[in-house]
Amino acid sequence: GEEEPPEAKEREAAAVAKKIRYLLDHETKDDGTPIRPADIALLFRKLKGNAEVYTKALEKEGILSEVPEEKNFFYNADVLLVLSLLNVIDNPRRDIYLAGLLCSPLFGFSADDLVKIRREGNGRSLYDALKSYVECNKEFTKGSDFLKTISHFRDESEGIGIDRLLSQLYAETGIEALAARNGGTDNLRLFYEYARRFEASSYRGLYGFIHYINRLIESGANFEKAGGAERPDCVRLVTIHASKGLEYPVCFLCETGSTLTDQDTKNAVLLDPVLGPALKLADPEGLVSLANPVRALAEQRHRTAACEENLRVLYVALTRAKERLFVSGRFRCEAEEFLENMRAAKECATPYAAAKRKSFLEFILASGADAIRTVVFAEDAESEREETEVPTETQSADVPTLPQKSEAAQDAKRASAINEKTVGNYLDRFSYRYPDEIFCHIPAKLSVSLLSPAVLDGNEEEERLTIETDAEKSERIKSVLHTKLGIIPRFITGSDQRESAKRGIATHHFLQFCNFEKLAATDADTELARLVKEKFLTKEDEALVRREELSLFATSDLFRSFLSAKTIYREFRFHAKLPAKDFTKDPALAATLGDEVLFIQGVMDAVFIDENGALCLVDYKTDRLPKDALADEEKARAFLAEKHTRQLSYYAAAIRKIFGKFPDFIGIYSLPLGKTLKIQNYEL
Repeated sequence: GEEEPPEAKEREAAAVAKKIRYLLDHETKDDGTPIRPADIALLFRKLKGNAEVYTKALEKEGILSEVPEEKNFFYNADVLLVLSLLNVIDNPRRDIYLAGLLCSPLFGFSADDLVKIRREGNGRSLYDALKSYVECNKEFTKGSDFLKTISHFRDESEGIGIDRLLSQLYAETGIEALAARNGGTDNLRLFYEYARRFEASSYRGLYGFIHYINRLIESGANFEKAGGAERPDCVRLVTIHASKGLEYPVCFLCETGSTLTDQDTKNAVLLDPVLGPALKLADPEGLVSLANPVRALAEQRHRTAACEENLRVLYVALTRAKERLFVSGRFRCEAEEFLENMRAAKECATPYAAAKRKSFLEFILASGADAIRTVVFAEDAESEREETEVPTETQSADVPTLPQKSEAAQDAKRASAINEKTVGNYLDRFSYRYPDEIFCHIPAKLSVSLLSPAVLDGNEEEERLTIETDAEKSERIKSVLHTKLGIIPRFITGSDQRESAKRGIATHHFLQFCNFEKLAATDADTELARLVKEKFLTKEDEALVRREELSLFATSDLFRSFLSAKTIYREFRFHAKLPAKDFTKDPALAATLGDEVLFIQGVMDAVFIDENGALCLVDYKTDRLPKDALADEEKARAFLAEKHTRQLSYYAAAIRKIFGKFPDFIGIYSLPLGKTLKIQNYEL
């Protein structure tokens, strides 16, 4: 919203003060007695920045007020002593806390004692130095008593809550008696109360409580100081937190329009109980911190928790009044616009919408803005009330009034306007089209087996089936049966396709794992037995593998090329980025894609550099060949090229990206044929 003028807070404070003045002058409590200043409390989320303004406004109306003393609770000598004792019990090697505790009235070490102990330390911690000094000076009973006391409380602190530990410390160390001599034990009692609440919320023990207190001290937060004498008859200004467990006949919940900030989400490290530490990551140059999914989720969870905590605090504030509750707040837009927005918000009350509330005022009005009939705004408080006597003869006369619409009609009209606005907002959101929507349909990663020249068009199958011969129709039926059933029935193929597929996979596994040198020195059966023995292949693989094809491979030109190759990459796994426009047949889509790339992945059977330095790509194929193809090498080449050229073209493009050049040789090794069939570049 717009920036708030500096006098806005003063106007709200003046309005509250005038209302209190009116209550004191004219109103009574439920029991019939007049309302007194002591019956009234002003509640704030925080007093800082508010107490002074409201105190001055009340003074202008002649009303006394009281604000809790703001002296830092943690600077109190009794509290500092307890904090030192707790820190030493948790970790006695914290030198500063240990030194303060030793010199306290509880243990009575002098400055000379500390000097002697430190000399004994030789650079070690003060605690280790004290233990060494006590061992060397048995007569130093003050030191040995201290070590026994700390050891005792360290043992006691294991497995009990901080409230129970504090209770033992108060009872056994004489801290309470010391505090009583210094002016009272109120601060110790308050410190214990906060420890008890800490443990009641979630058991976290001594270390957790110390960490919690240290965070409060570092952030400048404070507990309300105990022990102050209250003024007898004055309006009390308190925080919502300090009002827990208290009730007042009349309460004013003030400054509800103030923004509920959540600074924790801006921290460099955000701790989440489920996700752990969530950080923003630096960009490659290290100049900017970038969000990431884990950090975004942690922030969302934190905002949800903060919203729930705000609702709990608001509940406390709204339940402090015994008889009357007044809520004051301000907003930075037109009043009617704000109220209409709140009425509309009630129509779509969801946890997400609740998390978007920016103030207590929005929470309240979103729940009941439609019940508001009259609204008095802060700027109207400046006007003075004037009392006017009405003549007697006028009081009984009929006073003409303007015709007014019924309340039900007004509600119906307002509800209609709200519904129209809500529906309009939803229509605008749901009908929005992302300007670059086409990029939402481009997959982030694809396997080579899924690629085709029209994979991004989404209708390749439809185009392929528009015109087909009887043979193509037969192949399509086989493909559909294979997709739906996983196998092609024997009455169509004349053979068991499942068995054939298993045999082909087993043979391929042999080529993947076999040792070429050992195969050359022995034979295929011996190498197969070795692979089974060493668990590369299973007994089932051994039974299924086509041994005759392995024998053909061991005597093939390809096998000899492998043996003489300078470098060979088997089962070469790769990732590569290829232009997305190469995978559409739509010229308009290709132009829109521009320089967009597809991330592809796959596995090549063999890439090697032969003895002459040529870069070669070979893919093993176990496809069963027609009888005429087995007898004619060219027909076999044409048969396999038609089925696998597209896949090889993508392999070749990936090799060009990886090796910086196109393969010098691209071939298909047919296991049934026992030969490598070259694929010409113009076919790719």
